[in-house]
Amino acid sequence: MSNPIIDCAVHDYVEIACMYGFDLTLKLDDESTCQGKALDVTIDNNRDECLVIEEKGKTLQVVLNRVKSMKVINENPHFEIVDF
Repeated sequence: MSNPIIDCAVHDYVEIACMYGFDLTLKLDDESTCQGKALDVTIDNNRDECLVIEEKGKTLQVVLNRVKSMKVINENPHFEIVDF
């Protein structure tokens, strides 16, 4: 991979978000945000690990090393906010 992988404990939260299809707000390293439904984790063409989300009917790959925090919009017993 071109970038280091994310911490294993943080990755567990990403997997939970995908497993339950949580709606998320992601804060990125450039202070921008994106919002969408967590679908899957994949590797992109640059070999970066990405969170696949559905945003406004379109599929988007967000490089996990660019994510600063992940906030779950859905009420759930698992977690609310994870800082990367």
